[in-house]
Amino acid sequence: MTALTRLASTSGMSELGCVPEGLQRARNGRGVNRLATVSLKEGESQENLLKRFRKQVMKERILSDARRKRWYISPSEMRRIEKQRAIRRARRRLRQREARMRSR
Repeated sequence: MTALTRLASTSGMSELGCVPEGLQRARNGRGVNRLATVSLKEGESQENLLKRFRKQVMKERILSDARRKRWYISPSEMRRIEKQRAIRRARRRLRQREARMRSR
């Protein structure tokens, strides 16, 4: 029995047998899906195990990827969004530069 199944069975998700699949899959640098796993350490409480698991999920950006990929965005729409972001960044940098010049 893995730590995830122990965690799931003690946290009320025993009918699933593990953490829901959408929460445990992450992409590593090569684009291969892998699981975010943690193992129960000697004398560690279930709360600490869950805390470490949540940190691992945050570190691997699993939830942000899932939220971002919830809907399909066409490549042209992505380019338009990125262009808008770049314009906002440029404006922000320009305002910051001007504020620094005024303060001198």
